Amino acid sequence: MTVRFLVKSDDRDKKESAMLGLLTAFAVADRNKLKSIAIVVPVMGGFESTLNKVVGRLKIKGISVSGLINQDNVDFNGTKVTATQPSKISSLGHVDVLVVYASTLDDLEAIDSLEQIGNIVYVPWLASEQIWWADKWNPVLV
Repeated sequence: MTVRFLVKSDDRDKKESAMLGLLTAFAVADRNKLKSIAIVVPVMGGFESTLNKVVGRLKIKGISVSGLINQDNVDFNGTKVTATQPSKISSLGHVDVLVVYASTLDDLEAIDSLEQIGNIVYVPWLASEQIWWADKWNPVLV
């Protein structure tokens, strides 16, 4: 069964929401000794600037935007961290924690249909997406 987390963005700016989403994913992985985190980003080459700034600001050893974009072997305390685009999520296979950042409703439907995901941390861009996903899944609110 997939555990779902929703980063409420009602009263937060985009950077704070993105940071909270990533920190939640890393905490879940670390606490449960999980082996994989995948971050779904809207555009790989551009790596959404808000998320880019947040990854740099977190200063987590071994985690860098360039490493994620280049698909380098990015590691966080023994957990493999990758980035991917929504169009490639079906090829991920098993993922312990999936961070979904600023995805469309169609992307969310595809992600929600995946069965090999242990945890989903959703960081919505629009309030309407947040409401839709919360109503559908009743996730843990962050």
